[in-house]
Amino acid sequence: MPVIQSLGDLLLQLPRGAMALIGVVILLAGARIYPFVIMAPGFALGVALVLSVPIPLEPTTKGLAAVIVGAAGAALCRSVERFAIWGIGAVITGTAALWLWPVFRPGEAPWTVSLVGGVLGLLLFPAVFRWALKPITATLGAMLITWSLGWQERPLIFAGLLAVGLVSQLGVFRGNKKEEE
Repeated sequence: MPVIQSLGDLLLQLPRGAMALIGVVILLAGARIYPFVIMAPGFALGVALVLSVPIPLEPTTKGLAAVIVGAAGAALCRSVERFAIWGIGAVITGTAALWLWPVFRPGEAPWTVSLVGGVLGLLLFPAVFRWALKPITATLGAMLITWSLGWQERPLIFAGLLAVGLVSQLGVFRGNKKEEE
C-alpha cells in the first residue's frame, strides 16, 4: 500500500479508494444490484429529460412527470437488456450448433441446425446468464479490490476475496428460511 505524504498524494488515492469501495459492493452484492445498475441510466435520463424541458409546470406536476418518464426509461433499459441476453444466447448457441455439427455428422450442416441451436439458446441462455452472474460479479469485485489496493501480484488475497464473494452471493451458509410452527 502506498504511503500518503501530502494532500496531493491523498487526492490521487481517492479514486482508488472509491474503486475499492465499488469492488466491495460488487463482491458482496453484485448479482443483487445488477438490475438496478441496468435501470439507473434510463431512470436518470428520463428524469433529466423532463427537468430540462422548458415548459412551465407546477413543481408537483413536473416531479410526477419526471418519476413517470424516469420509470419508463428504466423499464426500457431493462427490456433492452433482456432482449440483448436473448439475442446473444441465440447467436452463441446457433453458431455453436453449426461448429459442432461436423463432430456428429460429416458434411455441411443444414440451416435448420443453426435455427434449432438459436431457439435453444434463446430459451436457455437467460437461465445460464442468471446463474453465471453471481460468480462473474464476485470475480469482478475481487479484481477491483486487489487492483485498487495494488495487490495484483497477490493471488492468495484475490482467492480469499473471491471465496468471500462467492459465499456471500451464492448463500452457501444460509439455512432454509422456512418458518417453524
